[in-house]
Amino acid sequence: MKYYIVFILSLFAISNLVADEHYISLEKFKLNLDSLEFYIEDIIDVRQEKQCIGFVQKGINRQKIPAYFNKGIKEEFKGLLSKSLSRNNNSQPLIIRINKLFIYEVTYLDKEVAIAELNISFITKKNTVYYEIFMGGTAVEKYGIDVTNSHGKNIKKAIEKCFNQFNERIREGKIKEKMLTLKELYINPLHNIKFEIITADNYKKGIFKTYFDFINNTPDTTKDFSIKYRKSSDKEASKAVPIWNYDNSKIVRIWGFSDGKKIFKNINNVYYALVKKNENFILYAYPPDAYPLDFGSTAYLGAMMGGLIGALLFTAIEAATTKKIKYKIDYSTGMLSLFNKPIYKTIEARIYFCSSDYNTKGEELRLYIDDQLLCTLKRGTYYIMRTYPPVKSNKVCIKSEYEEICQEITPKLFNTEMYLIRSKKKSKLKLNLLNPNMKSSIFEDIRKEYIKEVCIN
Repeated sequence: MKYYIVFILSLFAISNLVADEHYISLEKFKLNLDSLEFYIEDIIDVRQEKQCIGFVQKGINRQKIPAYFNKGIKEEFKGLLSKSLSRNNNSQPLIIRINKLFIYEVTYLDKEVAIAELNISFITKKNTVYYEIFMGGTAVEKYGIDVTNSHGKNIKKAIEKCFNQFNERIREGKIKEKMLTLKELYINPLHNIKFEIITADNYKKGIFKTYFDFINNTPDTTKDFSIKYRKSSDKEASKAVPIWNYDNSKIVRIWGFSDGKKIFKNINNVYYALVKKNENFILYAYPPDAYPLDFGSTAYLGAMMGGLIGALLFTAIEAATTKKIKYKIDYSTGMLSLFNKPIYKTIEARIYFCSSDYNTKGEELRLYIDDQLLCTLKRGTYYIMRTYPPVKSNKVCIKSEYEEICQEITPKLFNTEMYLIRSKKKSKLKLNLLNPNMKSSIFEDIRKEYIKEVCIN
């Protein structure tokens, strides 16, 4: 029995010895591409965060660990693309602009999923003028028992898919040149949205075979089809079924269609009406099966888009509901995402500092980070410290009227931690890191608004 206990304790000790960072290399891969008369002249990275590319999960507790490339994203992409595209006398120079790359993992009871989301622009230069000729986007997933080592291959497949999308548009004669100024060359199109579908005043009735037909507002209007509308008392979740006129069969395997007034998105061969609001196309739907992972990332799992990527939609505390959920089209991939950006896609660390509801009534506790006063907390209130790369250790001090305590705290990217501040007249001031159970209990109080946020940053 003694040896068994030692063994179990050893496992927990080992689980805590998790590296702070995870590194990925594309060096061993080569893309399987159709013949393309291009060579890579340059790689431009317009992502907001240049170093971190997402997170992996390690250890028994599946701790989120930030992921990076061995040589940096430009060097990794340039190496992979240079050996995958053979250059000849007819090859044209091509600039690849990386608009988005984000990798992450999801854990089920019996398996894991590794996911890579990628969006890149294909740019050429004629004399001194730049032209964006295509923007490709996709998401790749890999299931397994331990998928952490799958991310390199996922990224390789995502790049492959984007190049195949580019090649298909060339074959179909659907390349649309968009002139770029030198300033626009370095602007992320996902942050400065100017797609034709956004600026269009009206829509033509037609089929959007792909997501790219949708954003370019170029539906196929040559094929006749009819539409059967599904009656619903819920105007926000209206649906319709497109039918081919020549054989009365249901239209499948398309991204969506327009009836001339509205656009309908295909979700597992059910077509939902999109509502345009400002720069977004919104869809209201009820969540399928819900499976809670941890605070800040509740996953909606189901068959909403025939695979995990479309169905796996993270949200925050309020996600544990049977109410309609507000989604939007993710312009980077053409898939659905929650309307409000989920926590898991924000490259940041969060630390909650909560003043216990049992502290002395009326007492004010001052919170200092690196000697700077950030907030004054009364009992039953909290403050969120958000930290972005590069992450460093912080000196955290709590001051009451009678005493002061300080700790060195290092935030962890993609993780949410909580510290409870305790203060009573006849006991010492305390600042304690809470365990998962205590943390969940307080998050429930936050959700019910028993504990209020103050000093919002």
